[in-house]
Amino acid sequence: EIIEGVEYLHKNKILHRNLRPSNILLKQGGINWVKIGDFGMAKMQLYPDQSNTQSAGDKDYRAPEVHVGSKYTTQADVYSIGLILVELFHININKYDTYSELKGIIGQMLSGVSGQRPTCSDILNQIRAPPIVYDKDQVQADTNGLAQLDKNDYLKAYYTHKINA
Repeated sequence: EIIEGVEYLHKNKILHRNLRPSNILLKQGGINWVKIGDFGMAKMQLYPDQSNTQSAGDKDYRAPEVHVGSKYTTQADVYSIGLILVELFHININKYDTYSELKGIIGQMLSGVSGQRPTCSDILNQIRAPPIVYDKDQVQADTNGLAQLDKNDYLKAYYTHKINA
């Protein structure tokens, strides 16, 4: 939902410029669990090729191009989301584990070259694409994971809403 929210902003020509965990608000229960807050540094991007150079946002979540004062676009927000996801999932990018697909997407988001980062729409397409599974054991593991959803009220409510939406 974080990526969907930022995609909405970008489609409406808005750069957030201060995405960080404290600006991601979580709502308990119901739909639309994630809210993006603090638009004090947000800026309209009136033209697709318009770049900004003003330093903005929390220094720990800035894209490299923002940090050094170079021109930046909506891809700077994508970089910030990548950093938030690393924290959110406690991901060690250098370790092989069950997050390998997510790590691939995050790795793209954290590219040091702005033009190599995917857009929010690209990321959502990757996330929503059905998984390609060649290993029977992996399919079994996925089935076991689904069974676990039924045991967690928070996840059950969240994914039931997503499936029925």
